[in-house]
Amino acid sequence: MAEYADIYFVDWPRNSSKTDRRYDGYLLIPGRNFVCQADSGSSGLYSLPEGRYVANNFRERTDQAMNRDGIGFSVDLSDKYDPVAKRMRSLLRIHPDGGSPGTAGCIGITSRVAECRDHLKAMLPEPGSSASLIVVRSPDNQLNHLVNALLGAGL
Repeated sequence: MAEYADIYFVDWPRNSSKTDRRYDGYLLIPGRNFVCQADSGSSGLYSLPEGRYVANNFRERTDQAMNRDGIGFSVDLSDKYDPVAKRMRSLLRIHPDGGSPGTAGCIGITSRVAECRDHLKAMLPEPGSSASLIVVRSPDNQLNHLVNALLGAGL
């Protein structure tokens, strides 16, 4: 049975190219009835590993890589061992996908950026606030894995 989380990121491979490691997906916040498009990884960097994370430390950002449509922010994610990269991954974030398409393994928000920022800011209003995130990998964009995860969590 799947566990409940405050935030879900469900993703699937962008294409079958061995050089493009980017995944497309959706970031969902069920308790706020919100969903937006997002991606993870890039042509040379791995996507966010599947599993459970702690999300905390919301902050406004101005750097180009974390800014889209004039809106910049980030939320820290806990470190996780990545069995594909065969190493511990750190400095993982949720942020707008700015600059070059794709991320350095973070979740890059690509649509409804202002609304996403507002929801995450409301969920993480002060230092020490945290939320749970589950990354669900799907073989395609049919989202069956997400539906099964949500049904298993009793949603």
